[in-house]
Amino acid sequence: LGLSIVKRLSELQDHQIGLSSTPNEGSKFSITIPAASCPERTSSTTTDVAETSAESQKVILTIENEVDISEAMTVLLSAWGYTVLTAEDSAQAFSIAEHSEHDIDLLISDYQLDDKENGLALCQRLQEMLTKKVPIIIVTGNTDSETIKQMEQSDITLLHKPVFPPQLRLAIENNLRRARV
Repeated sequence: LGLSIVKRLSELQDHQIGLSSTPNEGSKFSITIPAASCPERTSSTTTDVAETSAESQKVILTIENEVDISEAMTVLLSAWGYTVLTAEDSAQAFSIAEHSEHDIDLLISDYQLDDKENGLALCQRLQEMLTKKVPIIIVTGNTDSETIKQMEQSDITLLHKPVFPPQLRLAIENNLRRARV
């Protein structure tokens, strides 16, 4: 099944597939993809990130215990024009929520944090201390039906790993739009 998918995708994009096989040793598959050049950027080049003033820029608090994922999410969300605050556990999240000069507009948390900490419960506790109702997005690889049912009964958005950037952006925009209404 995997090879047929690769073959079809390669054909659609005019990429060449290579095969070398030696009996009793194995096979090697390759895809030849043409090199691409980056277009020159000028100061007048526009991006898909909306220009926002400091007053209208939305603030997202992310809670993620995996440093690499946290850093990648910060880069991505910042590129989209959001102000990003990051925490890796409940202590940091509460400290940020209490001492931040920014009003938090959205919470994004991994479901399973260190020390069996539950991201959903943490976000719900954070929501209680904030001055306004803040939407929550939970990211999880957990497929336990009870856990999923618990999250579906809450007023949150649930995203299953792996989360792709367009999926995350849509969830963020929908939650921020609903929060304004």
